[in-house]
Amino acid sequence: MQSNGCKNGIALIETGGTISTAEENGYLAAGRVLLKDKFPTVPFVRSLRPVTVLSENEKFDDINRICACVREQVENGGSDGIIVTHGTDSLAFFAAASSLMLCGINIPVVIVSADLPLDDERSNGRDNMLGAYEFIKSVPCGGIYVAYKNAGENVKIHCGARLNLSRGFDGYVSSAAGKIAGEIVGGKFKPCGNVFTCSAAEWKESEWTLPDESENKTLYITPYVGLDYKSLNDYARENGFEIMHDSFHSGTVKTAGENSVNALSVPVFLAGKADGNSYESEKYLNGNIRAYKNIAPAALYFKLVLSRGFDGKKRENYLKADVSGEYF
Repeated sequence: MQSNGCKNGIALIETGGTISTAEENGYLAAGRVLLKDKFPTVPFVRSLRPVTVLSENEKFDDINRICACVREQVENGGSDGIIVTHGTDSLAFFAAASSLMLCGINIPVVIVSADLPLDDERSNGRDNMLGAYEFIKSVPCGGIYVAYKNAGENVKIHCGARLNLSRGFDGYVSSAAGKIAGEIVGGKFKPCGNVFTCSAAEWKESEWTLPDESENKTLYITPYVGLDYKSLNDYARENGFEIMHDSFHSGTVKTAGENSVNALSVPVFLAGKADGNSYESEKYLNGNIRAYKNIAPAALYFKLVLSRGFDGKKRENYLKADVSGEYF
């Protein structure tokens, strides 16, 4: 693997999140820290702020603006990579969306977040930032990645399109089925396979954009005991929604009884299952439910959102295509 050495420096795109916060009137407020000044060893050539938001408040329009900023930096040149700072709450959603919208990008873009503000000595933000820099120095490839250190672990480098939702309480970040790109060991990047996210050239667009949220007709549903499928179906039918259904860790959803996933008569796309054992409940899924294996739910969700206007065959081809390394 040839190192690019980062001769031209790195562009920094700040979007908010905990990594940018400082306490203000008893609350953590975003955009209060000048991150370029916090990391003097990282050769930032410029810093931009297309949005400043705590990631739980992120909107489709924010993602569009951030991706447009990334495209502009790539088109203008002058840097070997881009670091995008972001919050951890909606990290998987942003990583998935940007991986698809920026597929085919020819320089590495690494998303960096933090579990705590940088002035807290327990924060992983510094390790994440330095890990992202080391990765950009080490690889001659493009793609969207995430650098994140969980407690007691090395900084992991994740393919953006494979990220799971951040875990509650401790913010643990992981890739679907553990399929990471590599990790930082002893200050150096060590690949773990699948370092270079593939990009299907036919799906590369100059300006993929997400719709206005009022026009989004894909519901993201997670399973839980007591979910009223009949009421959900009524709501979805009346408002023209399709459903992207996450699954339990075993890749299953409720199929027993009248109040089950089979009560849904709208299009249902099921994610969250990897190759392996199949449980008996799966054989009772009706034909209205299309299961997609080996893809993270956030990635399938944004593939559905982005392709909603496609005709049937084109959409099915897009959903099955490995656009940005989302399939593992």
